[in-house]
Amino acid sequence: MPALHTQSAFSFNGALWTIQDLIQAQKKRGSTAVLADRNLHAAYAFYHAAKAHNMRVVLGLEVTVSWDHQTLVCLCFARGHEGYQSLLEVASMQADTTPLDIDQLTRFQEHLSVVVVPYRWDAVTFDDTRWIQLAQAFRASFDHLYMPQEIPHLNASYRAIPVTPCHYETSDEAVFSHALASLFNEEPYPPAAYTQDASPALEAFYADHALTLQLNPAHLPKHPDLMHQDSDAYLNALAHKGLKRRLEMSQKPPKAYQERLASELQTIQRLGFSDYFLFVWDLMKEAKKANILVGPGRGSAPGSLVSFALGITHVDPLEHGLLFERFLNEARQSLPDIDCDFPDDKREHLLHYTAQTYGDDRVALLCTFGTFLKKSALRDSARALAIDARTIDEVMQYADRYESVAQMIATDKDVINRMQKQPQTATWLSFASRIEGLPKHVSTHAAGVIVSSEPLVQYTALSPGLYGLKQTQSSQTVCEAQGLLKIDFLGLRNLTMIQTILDRLPQTQKRRLDVYRLPLDDAKTYELLREGSTTGIFQLESDGMRRLVKDIQMTSFEDIVSVLALYRPGPMESIPSFLKRRAGKEKVPSIEPTVDRILKSTYGILLYQEQIMQIATDFAGYTLVEADLLRRAVSKKDKDTFTAERAVFVTRAVKHRQKDALAQSIYDYIVRFADYGFNRSHSVAYATIAYWMAYLKAHYPAEFIGVLMHQALHQENTLKLYMQEAHRLNLTVLGPDLHESGLVFERVAYTLRYPLVGIKGLGQETVKHYLAKRSSEGPFDDFTAFIRAVQGILNQRHITALIHSGACDGWGLNHRTMIENLEAVQHYLKYQDSLTLAPFVLEPYEEYTPAELQHFEKEVLGWNLTYHPLKFYQKVLNHPDVITPDQLQDKDESQTLTVLAMVSKTSFIKTKKGEAMAFFQCDGFFHSTEAVCFPSVYQTLHDTPQNGEVYLMKGQIDGSRKKRQFRIDKLQKMIR
Repeated sequence: MPALHTQSAFSFNGALWTIQDLIQAQKKRGSTAVLADRNLHAAYAFYHAAKAHNMRVVLGLEVTVSWDHQTLVCLCFARGHEGYQSLLEVASMQADTTPLDIDQLTRFQEHLSVVVVPYRWDAVTFDDTRWIQLAQAFRASFDHLYMPQEIPHLNASYRAIPVTPCHYETSDEAVFSHALASLFNEEPYPPAAYTQDASPALEAFYADHALTLQLNPAHLPKHPDLMHQDSDAYLNALAHKGLKRRLEMSQKPPKAYQERLASELQTIQRLGFSDYFLFVWDLMKEAKKANILVGPGRGSAPGSLVSFALGITHVDPLEHGLLFERFLNEARQSLPDIDCDFPDDKREHLLHYTAQTYGDDRVALLCTFGTFLKKSALRDSARALAIDARTIDEVMQYADRYESVAQMIATDKDVINRMQKQPQTATWLSFASRIEGLPKHVSTHAAGVIVSSEPLVQYTALSPGLYGLKQTQSSQTVCEAQGLLKIDFLGLRNLTMIQTILDRLPQTQKRRLDVYRLPLDDAKTYELLREGSTTGIFQLESDGMRRLVKDIQMTSFEDIVSVLALYRPGPMESIPSFLKRRAGKEKVPSIEPTVDRILKSTYGILLYQEQIMQIATDFAGYTLVEADLLRRAVSKKDKDTFTAERAVFVTRAVKHRQKDALAQSIYDYIVRFADYGFNRSHSVAYATIAYWMAYLKAHYPAEFIGVLMHQALHQENTLKLYMQEAHRLNLTVLGPDLHESGLVFERVAYTLRYPLVGIKGLGQETVKHYLAKRSSEGPFDDFTAFIRAVQGILNQRHITALIHSGACDGWGLNHRTMIENLEAVQHYLKYQDSLTLAPFVLEPYEEYTPAELQHFEKEVLGWNLTYHPLKFYQKVLNHPDVITPDQLQDKDESQTLTVLAMVSKTSFIKTKKGEAMAFFQCDGFFHSTEAVCFPSVYQTLHDTPQNGEVYLMKGQIDGSRKKRQFRIDKLQKMIR
C-alpha cells in the first residue's frame, strides 16, 4: 500500500524518487498514487502521469507550522478539486513565510485535511497532555484532523492514521538518501513509496481523498483599459492604422499588403488570439514610450504582417518573402510564439511594467530545474561520501568516454574492476548513477514569463522570484499545458550596445538616428563587410563567419541573410558551391522552372524552410497551411513519415499537372535538405541587427569600438582583440587620465580615452564620487592639490592604482616619486594649516625600471597599454618588413616573415631521435601565436629563449598540423 508521507526528488531533501519511478513503485502495491512533497513542483505532472496509469491520485503538501513556541510538521491533503486549489495557495504562502501559523491555515479547512507528523520534531517532550493540547489546537481550525496512530493513548475522538516513514527496499537506498540529504544540508529523512502492511485506516483515507482535477483553461491577459473593448475590432483598427503609416513611409503599392493583412487578421481572430497580439503590442508601446530599443523580431514572428503593422516586428514580410503560415496557421492551433528582444539592461523595466499593468498576482517568472549531470553527479556524490581527490581524478578520466555514469559502471572493465576491489568506490559510483538526472536545484528561466488574465495561483503555486516578482513552482511544460501564456523577455547584449552607441552619437546631429529606418543599401556598410571587418558585429564575428563574409563579397542585405543561414552544420557543405555559383564560376543546375525561380536567390540550393513551403504550393498545389504541415513532417527524419508524405506530395503534384517522375525527384530533393532548412524569418530579423551594427561601425567607428571595449573591460583577451580593431580603424587609445577620463571610453577626435572604471579596484560608485569632486573643484594643479581634494573619496590603494595606470602622469612626475611621497603628503594634509604652512615639497626619486613599470601597469589594467615590451623597440617596428604576431593571421604560408615578439611561454621536448626542439608562445600587442623551433634550428641557438624577453624571428607560417604555427628559421634576442 502507498505510504502517506511519500515525497519525490523535487522536495530536495534526500528523496530519490523521480515521478515515473514513484508511480511504478506504488503501482506494484495497489492502484493509489500518493505524493506529499514540500512544494508543488511535481504535483500536476504526478497527477497526470498517475491518471495515465489509471491510478487513484492523492495529493498532499508537507507544511511547517508553529505552535506554542514549537516548530512542527504536518501534511495537508486535498479533498476534491477545491482542495487542490487550496494546496496551491498554501504552498505559495509557505514559500513566502515559513513556518506558518496554524491560524493561517484556517480558511482552507473546508477543503483540506491535516495529518500531524510525529517524527519530524522532538516528540520526547510530548506527554499525553501535550498531545491532546496539540490536537485541540488543530481541531480548533480543522474539522478533518488526523492524529498519528503511532502515538498511543490519544483520545479516541481523534481520527488515527499510520504516518510512520516508509521502509527502504535496500540498505544502499538508505545510504544514498542520507548522502543526498547532506548535499541539500537537510536532516536525513527517508521518503519512500509504500508501507509494508495494509491499513484499513489508510485505505479509507485514500478513498476519501481521491482527486479529480477540473482545471479550466487559462485565458489570455487583457489590458485593463481594454476590458470593455471588442478585442478583434480593436486589433483590426490598430493593424490597419499601423499598416497605413508603414506604407506612407515606404511609398509601396498598398493592394498586396491590404489583402495579406485581411487574411492574417481573419486567421488570428478565428483562432481567438487577438488579445495575444494586443498584449505584445502593449509591451512594444511601453518600450517606445520609455525610449527602449527593441529587436526587429526573432523566430517565425517576422513573417506576420500584423506584427509588422503593430510595431511588434520591424521586418517587412512581403519585401523579404516571409510567410505568415510559417508563424501561425489554423492547422497548428497552438498559441503564437513572439519572443521579445530587449536591451539586457532594460529587461527589468518591462517586467515591472507588465506586473504593474496586468497584476502582480497574474505575472510570474518561469522556474526551471537544474539536474545532476554526469560530472556534477560524480563530484557532488564524492563530496557527500568523502571520496579522496586522487580516486575522483582517476575515475573522472574514464567518465569522459561515456554518456552517463550508468553506462560507465555497466561497460567499462577497469571501472567494474575498481568497484569490485574497492567497496567505497562501488558505493560512490552507484550513488552517482542513482542521482544522475535527479533535480538538483530550482532556478529562474533565462527569459520566460507566465501571464494570465486570472490570478496565477489558480494554476500553479508561486514562490518569491527575481526583481521582486513571483516565480512559478511549475515548469514551462505544466504551465503551457494549462493554457497559460508563456512569453520570452530576452535580454540581448547587442541591443544594449546599439542603444548605447545611439545615445553617444555626436550632439551635432539634428535628429536621433533611427535604426528602424536605415536604408538597407548603404555603400559604406557593404564596403566594411567586404573587408571582413566584422569584429563586434552580431552573428558575424567568429573567425569562420568572418572568412565567409569576406569570401562572399557582400553587396546586398540578402547576402547577410544568406550567410546567417549558410554558416551552420549541414548547410556549410553547400558553401563552396554557393560561392562558385555566385561568382559565376559554376553553373546553377536547373531542376524545374517553378523550383528554379524559388531557389534563384540561393543559387539552386534549398536553404530556407519557406522555400520548402513555396515549392509545395507552387509546384504541387498545396495550400500554405498544408505546406507548413509538410515542412514539419519531412523535418522529423522519420522513414514512415517520409514514405507517407511522398505519396501525398506526388499525388498532389500530378493533380497539379506535374509529371510523376519529376514530382518524385523533387520530393527527394526536399527530403535531402529538409533538416538543413533554416527559418528565413529568423535569418532576416537577425541579419537586420547585424546590418544595424555594421552600419554604426562604418559610420561611427569611434563610438562603436568605444562601447565594445567598455563591455570587455577586465576581460584581457577580448579587450586586446577590440584594441587591435581600434588600431585597424585608425583610432588611438590613450591611457587613463585623472582630468579627462570618465566612466566610459571618451571620444576626442580620433582618440579614445581609457575610463577610470577600467582600473582594477576603482568601482563605479567610487569613480562617480571622484568625478563629482572633479567637476566641482578640478582641475587639480598638482599632486598635493589632488590628494587634498580626494580625501574621503579615494584611499591609498585607489591612488596607488591610479599612479601605476598612468592616470597621474599629467603633472610630469614619475611614478616612483608619487608613490614614495604619497604617505608623507597624506600625513602633511592631515595636520597642516594652509594659512601658516608652506606648500609641500615632493622628494624626487629615480623612476622604476621598464620591467617594473610594465608589471605595475598590467597589475592594475590587466594588460599593458603604455608599457608594452614591444614599444621599446619602435624603431625596429618602423621597418616595413617587420611585423608582430598581430599581423600573422593575414599572411599565407609561402611568405618568409620577420616577426618581433615577446616570448611568454616556453616548452621543450625531445624527438624520437633524442634531438631537442622547442615551442614558444609569442605575444604581439594584441594577439599571440605558437612558434616552433625544430632541432636543426634549436641546436644553433647560443642561449635558451626566456619568458619575458623580446626576440626577432625569421620564418614561415606552417599549416601542416591542426593549427597554424610560426616555424622559426632564425632567432635573435633583442637588447634594450
